[in-house]
Amino acid sequence: DYQINTHKLIIYSTTLRSNQPVPQIIIQGKWVEKWGFSIGCSVRIECYQNKLVILLENDTNESINLWKTKIWK
Repeated sequence: DYQINTHKLIIYSTTLRSNQPVPQIIIQGKWVEKWGFSIGCSVRIECYQNKLVILLENDTNESINLWKTKIWK
């Protein structure tokens, strides 16, 4: 079963230490987890002209452990 769900986002600006503005995309909400992207999971982003594809990595358990270690230290 293949389903496409579309969400529109705004590209924001953030500033690097060099005071150079760069684009920033914030993806958040309950829908993110609904589609399998849990807190601490590892993702891979494939970049194409006018398209970013976000994919879950297979090492999810290891990623969650690393995330918890960094957060709780």
